[in-house]
Amino acid sequence: MATLEVRKDDLHTTRFVEDDPTPADGEVVARVRHFGLSANNITYGLLGDMVGYWQVFPAADPAWGRLPMWGVAEVVASAHPEVTEGESLFGYVPMSTHVVLTPGRVNDRGLTDASAHRRALAPVYNAYRRLHADPLYDEDHPGELPLFLPLFALSFLLDAYLADHPVIVSSASSKASLGLARLLARRGVEVVGLTSPRNVAFVAGLDVYATTLTYDRVADLSVTEAVFVDVAGNAAVRRAVHERLGDRLVRSVLVGATHGRVEAGAPLPGPEPTWFSTADHMRERTGEWGAAEFDRRFGAALHDFAAWTRTWLTISVSTGAEEVRASYLSVLDGTTDPATGHILTLR
Repeated sequence: MATLEVRKDDLHTTRFVEDDPTPADGEVVARVRHFGLSANNITYGLLGDMVGYWQVFPAADPAWGRLPMWGVAEVVASAHPEVTEGESLFGYVPMSTHVVLTPGRVNDRGLTDASAHRRALAPVYNAYRRLHADPLYDEDHPGELPLFLPLFALSFLLDAYLADHPVIVSSASSKASLGLARLLARRGVEVVGLTSPRNVAFVAGLDVYATTLTYDRVADLSVTEAVFVDVAGNAAVRRAVHERLGDRLVRSVLVGATHGRVEAGAPLPGPEPTWFSTADHMRERTGEWGAAEFDRRFGAALHDFAAWTRTWLTISVSTGAEEVRASYLSVLDGTTDPATGHILTLR
């Protein structure tokens, strides 16, 4: 089993390691068919110690980490009576050829990993969907679930959380921001997208933002009140928005760190920025709506979003150790085309 590891204190430093994928009693080994890669995965590394992402697939050397990816894996060896060889699962996988799981709860829809090192994580991060009868999985577009499900879950839950105030979104070209903007725009909420000069034409051309501004034009914001959704995690941009709007900000929500680091700073004018927890809001919405109704609403919205992306998104498929490493570094550095989605396989 080959795995790409990264230094926790320098995500640009990588190495490949080999492990024995033989399952112990109660475990299964699944071959990773492919996984999606986006700026969301970089956020996992930046928040790894804060949120616990490094616990999902701990490396032997604590200075190194295995970034969680969302991917599809096929069971190739099973020492668990309820999981059969040949079935496909969707959930967290490392940047690896294989993943070893310890199934706990198993039912027709999926299973949970009950490994001791994962027990403190939110249940959503330990869940694996069984794809043979999963209504979210589209066999004609197999790369869309790894690319979109985790990002669009964030978009969907944010949309359910936000009221009808105008919304300002940073990192407007990211898939999470685009998903949120589309959902908000479809219910008539004004959305302002903040982005880099390199991506401004792309963002403006998708018609989900009422206004698109580059980061150096934050002073042009003219809304009377708004919610700021900070996907970029850039302290300078966040401060500029707060200083421009002050008490006209109804709420300031921290979501990610697509700009490559999580930054703090001196107190800001207006509301204090607060982190948005996908896991907490998933539990809240499921409790409010019921699991079946949540799945129905989310599934319909996800399929609509995926169909929309087919009008502008190119899915890039990369295979092999060096291609995976190169793709990872390009996403880390923010040099990828926002109209490209990355599906990777390490063989």
